[in-house]
Amino acid sequence: MAKALHQCPPEFTVNLVGHAQGSYEATLRSQLPESWQKRVSLQGQVKSRDVLRLVGKHHIGLALEKASPESRNLTVTNKLLQYLLCGVAVVATRTRGQEEVAKMANGAVELVGQEDEKGLAACLKKWARDQEALQRARERARQAVKERFCWEVESWKMVELVRRTLGED
Repeated sequence: MAKALHQCPPEFTVNLVGHAQGSYEATLRSQLPESWQKRVSLQGQVKSRDVLRLVGKHHIGLALEKASPESRNLTVTNKLLQYLLCGVAVVATRTRGQEEVAKMANGAVELVGQEDEKGLAACLKKWARDQEALQRARERARQAVKERFCWEVESWKMVELVRRTLGED
């Protein structure tokens, strides 16, 4: 991410949430351009009950994941789904799981390749400079949650599959 910020004018802020292990923060800061030093903040872990409130305060979420091990390539992290639940546009790395979510989210998720700093920078700059495009992506996130990524919708599908499997019609 730090390399991508070298390609972006400091037109927005970046808020990272989670436990920074070891020298992560110092290493990250050493890689940031001077113009970004005060625009990147690291916040410690938050309680699970506070996650959605925190996520909902932002416009773009980063789901930058590695594609290995294979289980990580095939699945998605909770944060991607929490971003969508909060109506947040997402930039995600291209893993098989995140590609599937991106297709279903219909424009709420922009995919970039692993270690594709230029692609990440391009997505961030596009949404920073085109507020209408960002708003469309955020609206698509909200729509995807209403239509697809919603327990109230999906639970009925699961119940129906179980009924058919058990031979109950």
